[in-house]
Amino acid sequence: MNERELIQRYFREGGAVRNDVAIGVGDDAALINMPPTMQLVAKTDTLVSGVHFLPHYPADSIGHRALAVNLSDVAAMGATPAWALLSLTLPKPEPIWLQGFADGFGTLARKHNIALVGGDTTSGPLCITVQLLGYAPYPPAMLRSGGKPGDVLFVSGTTGDSGAGLQIEEGTRLWRSLGFPDVPADAVLFNDRDLDAAKLLASLTDAGLVDPDVREAVARATAQSMSRLAEWQVGMLERLMESSGAPSHPEQTLQAAREVLPVLEELQSYVWRRHLAAAVVRMPVSPAADGRECLVVGVADVIGFTRATRRRSTAELAGMIERFGSSTTEVIAEGRGRIVKTIGDEVLFVAHTVGDGAAIALALQDRVRTEPALPPLRIGLAVGSVLVRDGDVHGEVVNTAARLTGHARPDTVLVDREAAEALAVDARFALRPLRPVAVPDDRRLYPWVLERAN
Repeated sequence: MNERELIQRYFREGGAVRNDVAIGVGDDAALINMPPTMQLVAKTDTLVSGVHFLPHYPADSIGHRALAVNLSDVAAMGATPAWALLSLTLPKPEPIWLQGFADGFGTLARKHNIALVGGDTTSGPLCITVQLLGYAPYPPAMLRSGGKPGDVLFVSGTTGDSGAGLQIEEGTRLWRSLGFPDVPADAVLFNDRDLDAAKLLASLTDAGLVDPDVREAVARATAQSMSRLAEWQVGMLERLMESSGAPSHPEQTLQAAREVLPVLEELQSYVWRRHLAAAVVRMPVSPAADGRECLVVGVADVIGFTRATRRRSTAELAGMIERFGSSTTEVIAEGRGRIVKTIGDEVLFVAHTVGDGAAIALALQDRVRTEPALPPLRIGLAVGSVLVRDGDVHGEVVNTAARLTGHARPDTVLVDREAAEALAVDARFALRPLRPVAVPDDRRLYPWVLERAN
């Protein structure tokens, strides 16, 4: 498709039809009849792929934006937009993309009675330049230099979306992925740090590293971890102020935050890097294409936790939760396992070998027996293929481990049949079969009691 064919097919009638256009698209230059007593207003803006928009954005959205960024400036001068010139640099003419772009550009142009009167096309990296022409009474009503203290400024939309290189819908999805509610358009909430973060997220897709869905999953997983960490840090700051014994004042709290939070920020960066290195070491040499791994999944549950919450004071309950968290973290780390998540009185952990998983389960029992503040545990252990996604594990093996925990007696470890078969040759452990247990989906569990061999 040559330049003439491209223009005729997509841009011959790319905007409104105006009586003041004497010669429009198709000649060497456009001829326009200016309204008498009016000044010409001219505005040009260039959009570059990867800088002002991402390559995967819908073509109609890019066409709309290419004209809209000029419209806002012309409107800011109190001028009437009337004529536009469009220059397109294209890697190659793609009919579907060109039709979408022309539709987006033309729809907005007709809405504001703007005629497309000329332009240019050439080959190269995707780049769009629009020159918008309009007219304003003489002298012009609004200039930047005419601003005075006390003038009212009006802003439409959400401040920062355009600068971040994001579509409004995409920016909203990312904001929700971070765990925050929608913000009213007139709220003054965002600053340059928010803009920089949005650009960083957008650059992941622009660099071809992740697609938009994965990018939102990254934001969601990061936000969930950071939200819990932030709540804990604020709670720690509150306890720090309470332990000082002095009356708490906002200025004192702010000063304590200035001293403590930078240290915590540096510490969490260090811990993240260490865990990142450990995760790379654990990464399979040839990972499955569907994200599945063969893992041992364990679920440890505190017996009678609900009753304990009713009988204990707030301080005693906090102490019990702290001891449970610290004990399980130490034991699972020592056993070469990994805590996936802790939910109230339960901890979900994984290990890469059945022997490690069994040793962790029995070591958890032993540790809790030495902790007077902790009720007994019941633990379920299952082995098989699980889906590893966003730091969590999913699948039937996880469900099996949870069901075994629900059927276990206090201070008991139950394993599924697959784990029992793998452990039968390990001299460290003794196994005792129990009756099959009916579970949903017309299936049966075949639990085995796991104990030490001696």
